[in-house]
Amino acid sequence: MGRTLHARPPAARLLLLLAAGCCAGAGAAPPELHFSGSAGLGYDSNPANAETGSTLPATGYAVANLAASMTRTAGEHVALLLRGSLDGQQYFDYVGLSNAKAGVLARGLYRPGGGFYMPTFAAWGSAALWEFRSHMRGGAEYRAGAYASEQLTTAIDLRLGGYASERDSHSGVFDLRGQAATLDADWMLGDALTAYLGYEFRQADFAVSSAPDPGAAAYAAVLQADDSLGSNGVPNTVYRLRGHAQIGTLGLNYALTPGLALDAQGQQIHTRAESGDHYNRWLTTVSLLARF
Repeated sequence: MGRTLHARPPAARLLLLLAAGCCAGAGAAPPELHFSGSAGLGYDSNPANAETGSTLPATGYAVANLAASMTRTAGEHVALLLRGSLDGQQYFDYVGLSNAKAGVLARGLYRPGGGFYMPTFAAWGSAALWEFRSHMRGGAEYRAGAYASEQLTTAIDLRLGGYASERDSHSGVFDLRGQAATLDADWMLGDALTAYLGYEFRQADFAVSSAPDPGAAAYAAVLQADDSLGSNGVPNTVYRLRGHAQIGTLGLNYALTPGLALDAQGQQIHTRAESGDHYNRWLTTVSLLARF
């Protein structure tokens, strides 16, 4: 399943260059504009991302998304995409975690030749403004990455990639940096049903909210009183820690019509801090997706 704005040369430059490519290029085909949206309900087993054994009660949330994308081909082997999106998430029990995000993503695709099994290579960059009802969590997010996609069979597609991310918040505790390697696969089980799975290994900062914890404080780069989560009227403390996370995703997508699909996804996040402490979180979402 925030930040203050600073110049971000790697992601920002890539974003601007790819965006410019979408609007330029002699002999390129006219751009194609597409719209999509989704709405769904989800479950968060550990909304505070707290250490195993000290979680807040689980909660549900509602999510919605609207997006517009423009695709343009440049010659036989290159395609450029620019996508703008609006996302919203409303937590039912912890309203401070409710948030809205406005972002733009640019992606360049290169396929060196024809043939069904020819791999596709991509580079992308994104930037977003991300605001929460919790002021300390709001800010901006930047990402840049690349991947290679290969059609293994007529039904199975495999993608191997990586990215770097940076989140700059209104408070230093949510200023999070990291890098990740990703492996994803789509498997068409029938004309209307597709299964997808993913694995991500992330080496990064992460934030955890809990009652005052001397052990976490000893390893925290930054800590701050939480403006949204607490127990018995006492605010939690948010700690920024360093560690690595393993993230597994499994989902099913069923096409109801050519433009409408039902999607069910489960995600398990296991984080291990440099202190040796463990953090587990489950996110599950059921959504209705539309393309128009």
